[in-house]
This record gives sequence, structure tokens and C-alpha cells, in this order.
Amino acid sequence: MKASKALGTRHQAPGTGHWALGIVGGLAIGLAGGLMVAALFTPPPAAATNPFASYSTSLNAPGENWAEVEASTNALATVPRALWVGTGGNLSVTSMAGDSETFVNVPSGTLLSIRPAYINTNGTTASDLVGVW
Repeated sequence: MKASKALGTRHQAPGTGHWALGIVGGLAIGLAGGLMVAALFTPPPAAATNPFASYSTSLNAPGENWAEVEASTNALATVPRALWVGTGGNLSVTSMAGDSETFVNVPSGTLLSIRPAYINTNGTTASDLVGVW
């Protein structure tokens, strides 16, 4: 019981008779069948904190989500806030209002602040596109 207090609250695994006394510096210590056992333990990584969680998201705020998108005759599943062009070329897009435009010779590694509803197969030679929203 003294070791239990030093290591924290002890917990019994249901139906096993095994007691976990605690975790110290990456080492899990417990009792199994009256014997003291120890095993290395790697805790899960800590979740990142978001100091901006209470702020509202605007169109000029950094993106929080992203997904690879491709040229298609179908509308994008989510209208992005911006479009990353990984491999440069021409980019033919259609807006939510139905207006079409081709951005010619977009360089590789460009983040375009556009919100297309469609990335058109005809006229698009750019690839490795990522929608950011």
C-alpha cells in the first residue's frame, strides 16, 4: 500500500486480480499474481492547444481543413477558401455563380485565394491541387 501512495491511486483490472500501482517516468508498475511487474509505457502524444478556438473564422483567416481536389465535371464537395497548386499549369475554374475563368501559367507552390465550385477538366493542366477551408 505504501508503494501505491507513492505512485498514485491503484486500480484493479476487472476480473483479473491484477493491480496497477501507477506510471513513473514511462514505466508502468503493477502486481500480477502477487509478483511486482514493470513494463515500458509510451503515453499518447499531447493534443495541440488552439489559442484561437474562441475566435470566429473569417475568409482571410488561415485554413483549418484541407483535402486533395481534382478537376472534374462534378462540383467540389466543399467550396474551399483557397486553392493550393502543387504542380503549376493552367487552372480552369467555375464560381458558385456559374462564371468560368482560366488562370494561365499558375506557378508551382501557389496559394490562390479563390473559392471555386468546380475545377474544370477542360483547360486544367495544373495538378496536385489542395482545397483549403
